[in-house]
Amino acid sequence: MANVAIIDDDIHVLTLFRTLIDPFHQVRTYADAATALAGMKQVKPDIVLLDITLGRANGVDLLHELRAEDGLSAVPVIAVTSHTLRSERAKYLAEGFTDFVAKPLTDHGVLLSVVETALRGESAPEMDDDLP
Repeated sequence: MANVAIIDDDIHVLTLFRTLIDPFHQVRTYADAATALAGMKQVKPDIVLLDITLGRANGVDLLHELRAEDGLSAVPVIAVTSHTLRSERAKYLAEGFTDFVAKPLTDHGVLLSVVETALRGESAPEMDDDLP
């Protein structure tokens, strides 16, 4: 059972993602970047689902902080965002995210597939056929 960290400032997203992932993996949720970074230093996640817009914080900045931390630099990090244009997806992958999940989540299976694929260390196939 993997340790999954979910970081999002929307309690509804945290609840939904926890509900979907909890039957399969251990889940820790964080509502802000500072708490998440401190928590992940204490309990290293096997994968991170990271919202791009975290209130005043920025998920890309937090990704860079994670990449600079010993013990966290190689953890797969999935961008979770409502910015769903193809160019946005490419931008987040270029920033160093492992993969991308669009909000709102319309297919719960996509989230689980992305998590399982990243945990296996595999590259996910392009899943953005419906993106403009």
